[in-house]
Amino acid sequence: MGADRGPQGPFVFTAAAEMQKGLRLAARNALALSRQCEAFNLAHPVGSTVRCWKGLRGDGPGYVGQVREPGAYVLSGHTAVVHVTGVSGCIALSHVEEARD
Repeated sequence: MGADRGPQGPFVFTAAAEMQKGLRLAARNALALSRQCEAFNLAHPVGSTVRCWKGLRGDGPGYVGQVREPGAYVLSGHTAVVHVTGVSGCIALSHVEEARD
């Protein structure tokens, strides 16, 4: 056992190191989600007509409605969502697309 390596060798991870790693990952994810919302809001401002699915995207015709206030936002730090008229609750942006005629 070398004094500089610790009793378990050089690859021991401490709880603090793992927590820091998790926080860095969460910060990157939060930034990516925030940017996803910004891009959606630029492309589909409030009042824009979109098609969305509450279940699997593309499963059936979906719902057509307008983007409601406040536009897209990050829900509880983990999912980019938007509210659409005629649909209760919020819809993940991954389940929303521009409505085509």
